[in-house]
Amino acid sequence: MNYSLYEWTEEAVKRFWDYESQFPQNYFTFQCGNFLIKRFKRYFMKNARILDYGSGPGFLIPHLLRKKTRVTALEFSQYSLDLINEKFSGNPGFIGAYSTEKLLSQKSQFDTITLIEVIEHLDDHYLNITFKSIQKLLADDGILIITTPNDEDLNKSFILCPETNTLFHRWQHVRSWNAASLRKYLEESGFRIIKTGASNFAAGFLERAYIEIKKIIKRLILMQPPKPPHLYCIAKFGH
Repeated sequence: MNYSLYEWTEEAVKRFWDYESQFPQNYFTFQCGNFLIKRFKRYFMKNARILDYGSGPGFLIPHLLRKKTRVTALEFSQYSLDLINEKFSGNPGFIGAYSTEKLLSQKSQFDTITLIEVIEHLDDHYLNITFKSIQKLLADDGILIITTPNDEDLNKSFILCPETNTLFHRWQHVRSWNAASLRKYLEESGFRIIKTGASNFAAGFLERAYIEIKKIIKRLILMQPPKPPHLYCIAKFGH
């Protein structure tokens, strides 16, 4: 039987994530925020202006605040904006949570922008809006940090909506990225790639060592090593 894909509207996306915000354990930044900050610590220097773009409920923010950075959150859901502002108001270094329109109207600029597990959720329209906004929000010589699932097979996470008889991705992913497609899109959007790679951010030191040992063993017996679950990319805008 053939099924069509569910068409996500802006309102449906907001409702979906307002509901999911009740379950912190399902968020990548809740699970891996500390490892992300350690991996990219050189871009989170004291007093650096950081923008967490697509912050969700703000699970990355406490890790950034511990680095003594100046943290701003950008979110699309008013529910999440209110939640973040209430939770972190009064914290030294927390500047506030705002909409895209508010930050652009203020001509705000940032030394580092994090775009963590966001781009897999964006259709062509919102993807282009996102990167045009980032171009304006990124300071001269500023750094953009992106993570996204690595070459995800979307079909493996589709479930059926019994009301509409359409399929949707369990985590509202609408596209899959690999290293080549991410590089191509960024370069066509005017960004210069500094570094790309793949990683398992959820793994601690011992687990990462165990994973690397397994990779070596599999190479020795001519088997394909497991694919790291996440891509990351460091980029700058312009040349």
